Amino acid sequence: MKKLFLILTLAALLVVPVKALAVESATAVMYRVQKYWTVVEITWVSHTDGTVSYTFSDLIMAAIRGQTAYMAETDPGGTAPTTLYDIVINSSYSTDIFGGSLGDRSATVSEQAPPIIGGAYGKRPIGKSLQMEITNAGDTKGGVLVVWFEPPPRWR
Repeated sequence: MKKLFLILTLAALLVVPVKALAVESATAVMYRVQKYWTVVEITWVSHTDGTVSYTFSDLIMAAIRGQTAYMAETDPGGTAPTTLYDIVINSSYSTDIFGGSLGDRSATVSEQAPPIIGGAYGKRPIGKSLQMEITNAGDTKGGVLVVWFEPPPRWR
């Protein structure tokens, strides 16, 4: 019986680290710049299939709801993702609020992108909820997405 318990324990220890490495992660930090801009910085690591999914928290949504998405920055980080990885930030109606401008990101340099609405650049109002989805990033690769939000003129 002791041998069976020992074998099962050792097997579990060998399996757990493999599963832990397969799990994606995304952590967000929100801060203000000059009492005007709200900035959300998401540091992420992809799943073994190259994907990441992150839902903006209720706290972050309460701070940015009613503001407009002004710009996003991406940084490939130390364990750079695969070249031409893609990011979308979907509204509660599954509409990419950046209109595709966060597609085909560089794996070597930081980049910026404005929202695109109906084929033209423009600020995008933020409503109920946001969901970030990353694809084609590679096996457990990482990076940073920084999104700048601007309050409407009446809030300034």
